Amino acid sequence: MIHHSCQHRYESGQIGQRIDYDAWGRVTHDSQPGFQPFGLAGGLYDPDTGLTRFGARDYDAETGRWTAKH
Repeated sequence: MIHHSCQHRYESGQIGQRIDYDAWGRVTHDSQPGFQPFGLAGGLYDPDTGLTRFGARDYDAETGRWTAKH
């Protein structure tokens, strides 16, 4: 099991991308930035704003907060 990270592998078994996160969802390591748009917990990461989109709300990993009330 890998805690706070995800790995993507090719059919050959070679790792295509590894992303590690801290407890608040900040990326601590990304082996291939821009390889795929998915971020923490499957949200869509926007590199321009630094926010991760979850449906109608955005999460800011730098502050550890949502940008809008649910």
